[in-house]
Amino acid sequence: MGKLDTEGFEIDRFQLLGNTVAVSLLIVLILFTVIFSESHVSLGKVLNLSEVLQSRIYHNQQVASNLRRHLGYGGMIHNFKNFLLRGEKKYLDQAINNIELAKKDLNKFKNLDFSSEAIMEMINLEKVIQQYEKKLNEVRRLRLQGLSLQAIDKKVVVNDLPAIQALEKIDIILNDERQTFSQKYDGQLRAIRGIFYVVLPVLFIVIFASVFFVVWFTRKSILASKIYSEKYLKESNTYLQSEVAKQTKELKTLNERFELALTGTKDGIWDWDLITNQVYFSSQYKKMLGYEDEEFTNDPSEWEKRIHPEDLEMVNQEVSRHLEDSTYPYEVIFRMMHKDGSYRYILTRGNAIRDDQGRLHRFVGGHTDITPLKEAEKTIQEQKELMNLIIENLPVGIFAKDVTNNYRYVMWNKMLESIFGARREDVLGQDDRDLFSKKFGKEVRQIDKSVMKMGKKLDIPHEELITWKSENLVAHTIKIPIYDENKKPRLLLGIVEDITEKKGLIEELESHRNNLDELLRKRSAELVLAKEEAEKASRSKSEFLANMSHELRTPMHAIINFNQMAQMALERESYDKITKCFTRIDASAKRLLNLLNDLLDLSKYEAGKTEVILVKENILSCVEQSIDELRSLLEEKRLTVDVVTKIENPELAFDRVRVVQVIINILSNAIKVSPPNKVIKIEIKNSTKKIKGVEISVSDQGPGIPEGELETIFDKFVQSTQTNTGAGGTGLGLAICKEIIESHQGVIYAKNKAKGAGAVFSFVLPIGLDEK
Repeated sequence: MGKLDTEGFEIDRFQLLGNTVAVSLLIVLILFTVIFSESHVSLGKVLNLSEVLQSRIYHNQQVASNLRRHLGYGGMIHNFKNFLLRGEKKYLDQAINNIELAKKDLNKFKNLDFSSEAIMEMINLEKVIQQYEKKLNEVRRLRLQGLSLQAIDKKVVVNDLPAIQALEKIDIILNDERQTFSQKYDGQLRAIRGIFYVVLPVLFIVIFASVFFVVWFTRKSILASKIYSEKYLKESNTYLQSEVAKQTKELKTLNERFELALTGTKDGIWDWDLITNQVYFSSQYKKMLGYEDEEFTNDPSEWEKRIHPEDLEMVNQEVSRHLEDSTYPYEVIFRMMHKDGSYRYILTRGNAIRDDQGRLHRFVGGHTDITPLKEAEKTIQEQKELMNLIIENLPVGIFAKDVTNNYRYVMWNKMLESIFGARREDVLGQDDRDLFSKKFGKEVRQIDKSVMKMGKKLDIPHEELITWKSENLVAHTIKIPIYDENKKPRLLLGIVEDITEKKGLIEELESHRNNLDELLRKRSAELVLAKEEAEKASRSKSEFLANMSHELRTPMHAIINFNQMAQMALERESYDKITKCFTRIDASAKRLLNLLNDLLDLSKYEAGKTEVILVKENILSCVEQSIDELRSLLEEKRLTVDVVTKIENPELAFDRVRVVQVIINILSNAIKVSPPNKVIKIEIKNSTKKIKGVEISVSDQGPGIPEGELETIFDKFVQSTQTNTGAGGTGLGLAICKEIIESHQGVIYAKNKAKGAGAVFSFVLPIGLDEK
């Protein structure tokens, strides 16, 4: 096909020159416009920066004022002084609250743009605030320890001078910034205003000249173009006739190719004429549903009646939405009935076509049979559900981490919930540093990265882990790297088996296997030790019976002898001597009664017939009652009792009579063994043992307890050698004390002082026992 001939159609030189001049003037006009706009923008920018700086300086001064108010004598210092004067806890709490407000104000400072010097002053101020906070927490701790206000004032000194100095430095820096800004932009502002006033008149002159030249040269161009257009129109007609012939031939070729494409493709084509309500269904469309051309008419009802009833409403809604709004895509998956009665999954896509007036006249699209794809998806879904069921019920823990997302967990089965005590919803989306300590999380991350880098399975036979319950366990862990189709790291699969119990059994079995002879020797030694203990217990029982018979016989003989003396004195002795005899008879009888009561109490505890009555009582009053009952013995030996209390709430549930009996027994033993003019210390504090409760300790300055007797001092039929050497006693008192404390679910024990002579007897009463 020939080209359009344009020879001979040249634009007049005068026209070309005019257009060139017009374009040059337009360029000059654009340059002046840019200069004007840039000047205007710069002016606005300078004014805007000035307003921003003024606002920022005002805001910073307000924040600085708030900091002074929170830190100075209107805030933290004021409240701390009130606390030292009045001792009320609310002032200390208000002082700590003022510190929190000051920290928030400082954070507002940090969010603004500052110079490096101002930032350093803020860091210094933040350190000062941290020091205040630390001091106030120290005051709170000392107050909880029971220190007086005078002692606290001497230990912790709080003043506001460092904070005020830092704030004043910040104010100075703010003023310097404002002066610097003014010096920097005032000159620019004056220069821009001068340019603005000069450019404006010149700009109007340039615009007027440009318009004049453009109009004049445009008129000349129109005259020249008219001649050119007439010649060009004649040539165009010839050219268009040849192009029409060419396009007709190409259209015929495209129609032939379209028919071949429809025959060869597996997709069905439909074309719905919305004006005549006729539809064209391609032969492949009909074959997709098992029909020949003549069996499937070109009527929309043929399509509609074969749609599954459950999908019909949804499909009609999608068609209506697309016809109403062409921007809404028409792409639907639904079921259509095959000729054999089965349903096929169809993916249809279409597009509504409008004419020049925007009216709908055609709706064109295609059908694709995706039944095999749906069946494959169903099979994959069933396999996925089966796999999840298997994973959830495996006797080992299974997890997976997304390597591309900071090693965050994407799988966590039920067995891992049981092993670690962590729910799936709390774990998914987190990494090891979120779930565990930073140190442990960092170690795990290094191992995971090495596994992905090596690209092979890592088997860890024994790995010590920490659960969410802060419990240690031993696990057998396997980590497997998984890569995508491009050989890039994708997932890290993990298998965890809790072998804590298994490892213990294996180690115990190996220990028994490797040390069988040692176990036999140890067992023999234990038997010998048990025999010695039995013999020792027998001797202790014999010694106890001998001592008890002596203790019972002594007051009985005294009663008999003094009774005989009293009878003889009735005839010839004075009344005072007779009274003295009866007094000694009464003392011996009471001693005998106490011995019998101890024996009866011990037998009741052994038989489990003693009832403990729990009532909420004050343990301090029990200690004071015990001291009062033993006051005469203390004064006789000129002993002093020092009571130290380290608990806030002295009230708890216990049997007052029994606990007073324990305190009297332990305190009387301390009186017996302590030399004259010494101090017996009674300390009441919160227990640091496994049992949560109140611990009462009685320490003396006596000879102490032999190390070999610390474990047996509370046993029945056992008496300390120190008691046998002259302090007196039957050996029943501590055994009864142990029974009383254990009936309260507490513990009792004895130890020697670390420094100096003396022993310490302690017992713990639990907190939380039910009152009866």
